[in-house]
Amino acid sequence: MTQAEARARFLETIDSPDEEIDLAEACLWISAEANEGLTPEPYCEKLDGLAESVRAEIESTTSVADRTALLNEHLFLEHGYRGNENEYYDPQNSYLDCVIDRKTGIPISLAILWMSVAERVGIPAYGVGFPGHFLVGVETDPEIFVDAFSAVVLTAQDCEARLRAIAGDEVKFSPAMLAPTTRRQTLARVLRNLKQIHIQSSNFADAVACIDRILALDPDNPNELRDRGVLHRSLECWSFALEDLERFVEIAPTSPDVKNIELILDELRVRTAHIH
Repeated sequence: MTQAEARARFLETIDSPDEEIDLAEACLWISAEANEGLTPEPYCEKLDGLAESVRAEIESTTSVADRTALLNEHLFLEHGYRGNENEYYDPQNSYLDCVIDRKTGIPISLAILWMSVAERVGIPAYGVGFPGHFLVGVETDPEIFVDAFSAVVLTAQDCEARLRAIAGDEVKFSPAMLAPTTRRQTLARVLRNLKQIHIQSSNFADAVACIDRILALDPDNPNELRDRGVLHRSLECWSFALEDLERFVEIAPTSPDVKNIELILDELRVRTAHIH
């Protein structure tokens, strides 16, 4: 599996209505682009196995709270999945294959693992981009949320208390904070995490590859166009940088970044004029 093939399969996977996108498969194609020897099938089978080993127990109860607690116990106590507190910014925490194999990850990757197993055993779940930790919501009970990083079940009131503990009075709780995050938004968040890790390690080409896929999920996102243009400039890809930054100015003319970007554009127009 080449990088180009993995990219093409990722694009195929997200070319569906949002609710039909297989989050686990899409994440595994992200992994496959970083690891050319990887294919998603063995990891999808591992998720099937995690689900099958708890299916009978979960199907024996109709209580949403009990089913949620059973799945938590299965993943976090029996199988030992946990949040990686010591190496939070290790890129492996964002690759679902590594999360499955190493049994550790960050909030969003563990949430995707939880949702993928939940879906297989008939617990409809969705991501929640709550401040602090990415959470899982359970569709059949709007009062049940899971923090897969900390392996705990929360109520909406618990979430509000957490926000106060983190932000004090600076950020006011709103029920909208617990609204479902779409699958495309979830995948974009995974890729943004990887993008930031690559930028911090000056691995600009891989950061650009992350933005390429974010823009496939969210075309014309001005911040991503701006960032990709700046990274293309760092990579001396002048024409690509010019195209991205001109598009940024076109769609976000009131952004406070426009003044600085215009200065960069002046430089890029000179450079590209010399190329032609």
